[in-house]
Amino acid sequence: MIVHKISDNELLEELKRRFEENKKVVHDLQILTKKLEKMNAKLIESESMKSNFISNIKNELNNPITSVLIMAQELATNVENLKPQIISSMSENLYLELLTIDFNLRNIFIAAEIESGEIKLDITKVNLNQFINNIILELSYPLKRKNIVIEKGWIGRDLTNEEVYFKTDSEKLKLVLTNILWNSIEYSQKNSRIVFNLSFIDNVFNFWIKDFGFQMSTDDLDTIFGEFKHISVDLTKKDRGKSLSLNVSKALIELLNGSITVKTNEDNIGCTFTIMVPESQIEIEEVVSEDGNEFFF
Repeated sequence: MIVHKISDNELLEELKRRFEENKKVVHDLQILTKKLEKMNAKLIESESMKSNFISNIKNELNNPITSVLIMAQELATNVENLKPQIISSMSENLYLELLTIDFNLRNIFIAAEIESGEIKLDITKVNLNQFINNIILELSYPLKRKNIVIEKGWIGRDLTNEEVYFKTDSEKLKLVLTNILWNSIEYSQKNSRIVFNLSFIDNVFNFWIKDFGFQMSTDDLDTIFGEFKHISVDLTKKDRGKSLSLNVSKALIELLNGSITVKTNEDNIGCTFTIMVPESQIEIEEVVSEDGNEFFF
């Protein structure tokens, strides 16, 4: 067996090569370790988000559901002993609690579709006036409870008495407008008003919703809508920002190729939301949704 004798230079080169290889392996391991640490942190964060979200759902749904069950049980078992005004009051409260549950569930289910990537457009032609009037009608009781008046008006061409159809996903647009109006009602003072202006020009639907309630902080104005990443935000908050309904609204408007912004009013009382939605360019059959109602549960 012949043993090749290597020179000192060859030995040094071999050691240098192996050292560089080891150095690269260590470097690659460090990178891999950092990636694993980040992945682990994201998994922990994700679990925490899911836990927080479930907790929020419980808080937001358990209370109204409990109220509904108590009132319904009282009406079912003791209605003959209740005075008419008590029955009327309980019926009104039942309606408001169920409306709140429905409002939260709509946003929860849409948020889940957005996060899973399963959300898609369902385009129909919607009658503009019936569409808007139906949204206001559905919010009539919350408005009545706080004695708030919605002042609806057209900017530019007045389409109040015209049948104009707009091609969009009426379910998603309706949820956005309901969310913003609900937000304005919730944070408005009693005995106030909400100005709801509209325009339809060059196949673009514009909305301005101006309330005179509590204004948002500067921080919330900058981050109120944010980018939809996870259904981890609170369903409702004491301040005006970062609620699930606003988070969902931004994601839906972007899906409709529109935009949504908010600013404080000039007198620092209340906020104005501006929403722009272009007519969909998707080709559809002659499917008409008079007011978007058939797409809600």
